[in-house]
Amino acid sequence: MSQNQQKDAIIDAIWEIRFDAGKEPEIVVGMVSELEFVKDFNQIRLSTADIPAAVRRADQNLKYQPIFVFKNENGPELVKVGGNVLSYHVSGQHNYIGGDAFKAQLRLVVDNLFSTFKFLKVTRLGYRFVNSLNEKDHRIVSINSLKLNINAGGANIKDDLSLSYFVTNNESSHGTLVRIATPYFVTGSKLPENTVAFIDIDVMTPDGYETSDADQVHDWIQTSHQYKNDAFYGLIPAELSSKLKEK
Repeated sequence: MSQNQQKDAIIDAIWEIRFDAGKEPEIVVGMVSELEFVKDFNQIRLSTADIPAAVRRADQNLKYQPIFVFKNENGPELVKVGGNVLSYHVSGQHNYIGGDAFKAQLRLVVDNLFSTFKFLKVTRLGYRFVNSLNEKDHRIVSINSLKLNINAGGANIKDDLSLSYFVTNNESSHGTLVRIATPYFVTGSKLPENTVAFIDIDVMTPDGYETSDADQVHDWIQTSHQYKNDAFYGLIPAELSSKLKEK
């Protein structure tokens, strides 16, 4: 979307990689801290780091939790890292850096990881974008401005709603979870003002996915970006979609 047309709807852009690096969690975090994409970021130790590594590995709810955060104090980027997970975030209203810049940064992250961890095995990838829409910036007057037709009990649902659905894009590599909601169903202390609708799009790998090929991860990200756009613009009326095309 061009900055001089309308303000970007994206308030969170998140890429996640889950992996097995064959090393202890603290060693993984220490090695990541030396990489180019976080070397100038501030480090924040999380309380999950106090849980013994053996306990974290045994508990699936803890295994993929970060234990350190690396935060760019001069920009919207932050990186969360655990022994088996890394996520790259660009957060905040109007902070999204654009699709090309975001994918270029992820390319650097992927290349750094694969060059540092020689036996890296990827077990899950996620590519998530949360969009906040309003009338002033995006011409979305209400949830009814979206291309939705929801009927329950013989009546159209036109007021507050929360809807989730999943699309299998490719059985071996991609699926997209789409969540649509009005602010009534969204909790948080920093919700953008005047929001009338949220569209949360999460592209992910299927269960059982594995790869040790950096090029395959690069290709996955590129394809995910297209699936993300297909899901978002499929909900935007044609007369508005040209105004919302991202940079």
